[in-house]
Amino acid sequence: MSFTSINGDNMDLPFAKESVNASGTTVIPEPSTFKVKEEEDKSELPAPTTATTKRAREKTQATEDENGSPAKKNRTGKKAGPLGPIPMSYEEAGSEDRLTIEMREKDGKQWLDIKAAIEEITGTKFGNTTLKGRYARMKANFVIFEKEHEPILLDVKKDIEQKFEIEKWQKIADGIEARCGQKYPATAIQKKYKQLSKRVNTSGPVVNDG
Repeated sequence: MSFTSINGDNMDLPFAKESVNASGTTVIPEPSTFKVKEEEDKSELPAPTTATTKRAREKTQATEDENGSPAKKNRTGKKAGPLGPIPMSYEEAGSEDRLTIEMREKDGKQWLDIKAAIEEITGTKFGNTTLKGRYARMKANFVIFEKEHEPILLDVKKDIEQKFEIEKWQKIADGIEARCGQKYPATAIQKKYKQLSKRVNTSGPVVNDG
């Protein structure tokens, strides 16, 4: 397209260039920037994610679990038996345990009678020593040990063990004398035993050369 300037000359404008087709119709070219912009917009679209697929899979799994799917089932804990765990105090004891204590301590019943009564209540068969052992463990749990008696317990245990250690080696000395007729002091036997123990631990069993 051309324009006439003020002085009458024809002037072509660079931004107004048009083309004419065979029929004489003016064709305005499509700016290339539109296509570039459109391609840029398409490239900026986010890629499809798997969030929808993941949610659908989780929903399907949840439905299967509700219907009792073998893939996931809640496992129940192991039961402690018809009488439950051993109570730590009388207040924690159930009615059957309290009846056992009452029949044994108050009524003086035999264990066979107690066993028959508890079996009738619970509908469960017990061994001949089951309730007796349970009763002993309950009574041990129910005992309240005084705080000031704890150091006495430790001291007495230590004294008994030391006394037993001395008596043990003397009894061993008496046993050796009874077998071979040779009398050895208990302290000498204890020392020799420690030497033999070290030899066994380092070089194997002691061999009797005759």
